[in-house]
Amino acid sequence: MLEQNTHSASNQTFHIDEYGILHLKLYGESKYNLLTVKKLNTYISTISNICDKSATSILIDLRNVLGVISIDSSCYWLLAEDLRLKSVCSKIAFITNSLSLKLKIDKYNSIYHPKVETRVFNNVGDGISYCRNS
Repeated sequence: MLEQNTHSASNQTFHIDEYGILHLKLYGESKYNLLTVKKLNTYISTISNICDKSATSILIDLRNVLGVISIDSSCYWLLAEDLRLKSVCSKIAFITNSLSLKLKIDKYNSIYHPKVETRVFNNVGDGISYCRNS
């Protein structure tokens, strides 16, 4: 995969592939991982800066996050309604091998009806296909 733009920190990497899909890969070795509004705002700001205000699809790979993932309830609303995200994102594909996380994302979709079309997959190939198809 051709990486046009790569940004990384200790627990995440971002890159845009040859199809214009932004890949966000998260890592975590803690037994308990909490997504807070502050952290989600940081991700949304970084995504907005990387995309430079141009719309793209986003593939979020959560397969390397170990332990329990908990999400502040206000994060669901922020993810569903944030206009910064909507302005740069046409679709979001989450990749996970965790049944509990898949169920959380499915519940998020059914309750919050996010502005950005969102689906969850078990493998990267299916996620890329989803992101590439209009």
